[in-house]
Amino acid sequence: WGTASNWTGGIPDASGVIANFGSVILAPRTVTIDAPRTIGVANFDNASSYTIAGATLNLNNGTSASQLNVANGNHSISAPLVVAGALSVDVTPSGGALTLAALEDVPASLSKAGAGALLVNRVRAQSLDVSAGKVAVTPGRDTAKTSVVGGLSIAGGSQLDLGNNDMVLNYSGSSPRAAVESLIAAGQGGLTGIVTSSATPMQALGVADRSELGNPATFGGVTLTGDAVLVRFTLRGDTNLSGKVDITDFAVLAANFNLPGRWVTGDADYNGIVNISDFSVLAANFNQTLPGDLPRGSSVPEPASVGVLGLATLVMGRRRRA
Repeated sequence: WGTASNWTGGIPDASGVIANFGSVILAPRTVTIDAPRTIGVANFDNASSYTIAGATLNLNNGTSASQLNVANGNHSISAPLVVAGALSVDVTPSGGALTLAALEDVPASLSKAGAGALLVNRVRAQSLDVSAGKVAVTPGRDTAKTSVVGGLSIAGGSQLDLGNNDMVLNYSGSSPRAAVESLIAAGQGGLTGIVTSSATPMQALGVADRSELGNPATFGGVTLTGDAVLVRFTLRGDTNLSGKVDITDFAVLAANFNLPGRWVTGDADYNGIVNISDFSVLAANFNQTLPGDLPRGSSVPEPASVGVLGLATLVMGRRRRA
């Protein structure tokens, strides 16, 4: 980065300046940041991949949002990326991608446009707006990858892919839980909304309001201080987002069997009713714990063992009464 002859117009290193990564390379190349640098805009336009590595890259575009734009190709910034304000990312080509492996917290909004993909280690921003394409958290379950946002907007046909990680949506006023649940329900097909590319048929994203879980102090390693909607990658049937399916979850399902429902009342497939299909997946997951589980933040008593046949009898009894 610090070699002047590598640039047209001098080394970019100031608030508001533009760094262009264009057609000069003919094969994948790494640009090493020799010392912390500051820019306002970075433009990538090459079928060969640029990797920006090394010391910290600061994004500061004055009163405007900092920009990362991809017009062609797949590129990555592995260096620590620190944003001063809002961040706008546009990955124009449908097959293009921009990977931000060490994105720090964004103090204002993060917006994603363009048909391509933005791949991040997590999303922690005042708000996230996905108007086109996809924003995806790289897989690998870790508390450091729990996303935290204060507002969420996902346009039709766009995706937020949490992989096998979790999300906290902080809010004030009325709860956006129903809207989040609708986005997850839409994502069951994997095409739009909030999705998980890491799930098996027996795993999914569960959702609940913090108050419905007894106001845990932490979730996915994140300290909770106010109202929040909590989204967890977990086993189907895990109504209380504990990472386990046990007698507590069965009792919830039994109490709501054949009734309209949602995740916390036993609707594990998001079809709007608690029925035999929900019982089937709960039974298959019974006494199971999500591999690589992360603590929810509050204790949940575990049963020693319960016979699934006995549970089925109880549920069927309620079904006949209904």
